[in-house]
Amino acid sequence: MIDINKINSGSLYFVNLNDVTGHEQNKTRPAVAISKHVETGLVAVIPFTSQIDAARFPYTMKIKKSTNNRLTMDSIALMF
Repeated sequence: MIDINKINSGSLYFVNLNDVTGHEQNKTRPAVAISKHVETGLVAVIPFTSQIDAARFPYTMKIKKSTNNRLTMDSIALMF
């Protein structure tokens, strides 16, 4: 587990999203941190999927893999 004080908004992290219900994203996957609340220890993230067909949904964005972002394949950011 990472210290919440070391998390930077806009940075890419690999997160474990296994505690889910319904159709939420699960498993370990890349995600961008968008905000954190130090007092509660909660971090809001935008998870990514490698399922490129997810781009058909509104509020998604294609992210191309690069050495800068450490993605191993093109991904879709799921902002919903």
